[in-house]
Amino acid sequence: MSSAGTDSNDAPIHVPIHPDSQRWSEGYREKAIRKTMENPWVPLGTLITAGTLTMATIRLRQGNSRKFQIWLRYRVAFQAFTIFAVLGGLYKYGQANLEENQKILEQINQQKAEKQLKKERAELEQRIADAAKVHEEEQSLKKPRSEASRGPPAISSPITASQSAPSANTGGSWWNVFGWGRSSNNSDSDSLKKDK
Repeated sequence: MSSAGTDSNDAPIHVPIHPDSQRWSEGYREKAIRKTMENPWVPLGTLITAGTLTMATIRLRQGNSRKFQIWLRYRVAFQAFTIFAVLGGLYKYGQANLEENQKILEQINQQKAEKQLKKERAELEQRIADAAKVHEEEQSLKKPRSEASRGPPAISSPITASQSAPSANTGGSWWNVFGWGRSSNNSDSDSLKKDK
């Protein structure tokens, strides 16, 4: 099944990848390093949150409930800081990725438009070639007719005098059959008789 506007036999469209973008070929370690470099506040907030939780655990084991509560409150504050750092990084780098994705989509749409243009151009050239072929065939069919009319006249059988002109007496004309031409034929024959 193919959706409207797309053919199932179309070649897949190449998705252009920016040469500086390593998102598609990096491993886990490279990705962690890249993410840390992009937004250093998230790993820092995570380490501080883990440190405050560790200190709260130590104070709990010591039995100092007042210091335990203080460290848990610090943990909540640093965890909130970390969450806001994650959200800020998503917004900031999401916008950058959005712009990159928009550029990629523009390139894909441009490739689709070029592909459609090539397809339409090929169809147009095919129609022009077909029209030229039909035109040549028509011209070749017209040439024998025009040459036949220019050439020597066709040989016909000799016509006898009785076949060539209908006589006034027999009424060989359709006009005479209906009675319209009798007077003119009679007057013609009368004028011929007077001239002789």
